[in-house]
Amino acid sequence: MDFHAYLQKIWRQNIYAKNQLSSTFEDFWTSALRDGVFVPNPNFGQPGAARKCNTSALLIASRAAGRQKHPRLNAGELLLSLSISPVVGDGASNNNALLLETTDPVAKICWENYLSISPAAAQRLKIGDGSVVEITVAGRSVRVPVHVQPGVQAESASLALGWGRASVGSIGNNVGVNAWPLAQASLAAPAAAPGTAHGTTPGPAPELIYSGFRIQPMQVATGYHLASPQGNNYLEGRKIVQSATLVQIQANPHAGAIPVAPNENLWNNSGPGHHFPQHHWGMTIDLNACTGCNACVVACHIENNVPLVGKEQVRIGRDMDWLRIDRYFTGEFENPDVVNEPMLCQQCANAGCESVCPVLATVTNSEGLNLQVYNRCVGTRFCSNNCIYKVRRFNFYEYSHDKYSWGRGTPLELALNPDVTVRTRGIMEKCTFCVQRINAAHTQAQNLGVPIADGAIKTACQQTCPSQAIYFGDMNDRNSLMMRQRGARGFRVLEDLNFQPSVTYLTKVRNQPPAAAGEGKA
Repeated sequence: MDFHAYLQKIWRQNIYAKNQLSSTFEDFWTSALRDGVFVPNPNFGQPGAARKCNTSALLIASRAAGRQKHPRLNAGELLLSLSISPVVGDGASNNNALLLETTDPVAKICWENYLSISPAAAQRLKIGDGSVVEITVAGRSVRVPVHVQPGVQAESASLALGWGRASVGSIGNNVGVNAWPLAQASLAAPAAAPGTAHGTTPGPAPELIYSGFRIQPMQVATGYHLASPQGNNYLEGRKIVQSATLVQIQANPHAGAIPVAPNENLWNNSGPGHHFPQHHWGMTIDLNACTGCNACVVACHIENNVPLVGKEQVRIGRDMDWLRIDRYFTGEFENPDVVNEPMLCQQCANAGCESVCPVLATVTNSEGLNLQVYNRCVGTRFCSNNCIYKVRRFNFYEYSHDKYSWGRGTPLELALNPDVTVRTRGIMEKCTFCVQRINAAHTQAQNLGVPIADGAIKTACQQTCPSQAIYFGDMNDRNSLMMRQRGARGFRVLEDLNFQPSVTYLTKVRNQPPAAAGEGKA
């Protein structure tokens, strides 16, 4: 049989038959192809007997570590490690602008690779952010920008593979630096075993080594600007993200929480105020579960047709992300702790953006959503200036015609979500908790004559999060899963400024305190 028939046979026997589905196989097959995913019955594929770990495989790592004795470096030397980018992988999909514009989870840099070095190494070698250096391994040289990364070992440097492709496509061609020649330079046959003559007994297969190269970075240029939307790496004393140790949480479940400000606002003092009689949508985000992987950011782009802007626009702060993952360092400067915090529109009940818009383009509806009325917006950007969370984006350009985004008349147009308006230039954009999904749930509940059930609405970020760090629901329903998750660890960002956000974060809990108290300094 051909492969299509073979594939259908496997799905019919191993998936359709074992999930007790009421539909015909043809309907099931069509639905799975249309949705792109099939969620099996919970009783399907129950785990069998526990498998034992092959501990002998760990000896490979120990033997490799035994061969790699820590060398004594000369002045100006570093040990280079070649790595794989967690975003673009080996570079096979580097013509996808969505991946290229997704930031590295730690460095918060996109659109290129870079040589990561520690602050101590930067000071010792007199190079740093903005420097372009030439590094040479076995006679092969590449030029790459430098990024000073806290947490990198003082005598090492790291450079990602998978970049610098020459024929991947019009978007990804020559993006970044090709570091593969450095790895290929280390490919050499191992020495013959003791007591054997060359050519008589074959030795083990050659190995491709990715780390341990001695390099001497030589600065060849300055003033290079890496593309990074991360504004500040440190909290600067502001109450943005909270963390506590397990001991502190056990002694005080509210450790790290911020005192609640008095309930005073313009709306309640000068008029009827905002009331949410039926639904008040909110979100809970567990900072202990968030790994900063950026899956939610990519999902938000796809669900809401959020445009991509390209490297040069990111460099000057014109990225269009409706949702971003802020990353902050705390503790010892050379070996800091890291906190990731997803940041999106907080849907404030006392929204600063709403009070300054001269044309009422930003309003809070009866369900607590801070909406953006596109055909009223005239692009004053007063709302962006007055937003303390900096989550509003000004669309100054018609990206639908741009090569980086959803090019008109190309197959990429098929990726546009038909439930979401494609915006034009000159307006503000922001997260609205996937209002199109909320409206769809309203319509379905009305047709069935039932209320919206808890969990019936999942935002794109919540649906995609691999660690289930995001919960969405109705704050008027005290028994909703989202409200039950809040508990004593809950805090709201900059709550003391009384903007009354609808997003609650759960304090990051650590097993032990940082090595050195206090925040690092930039």
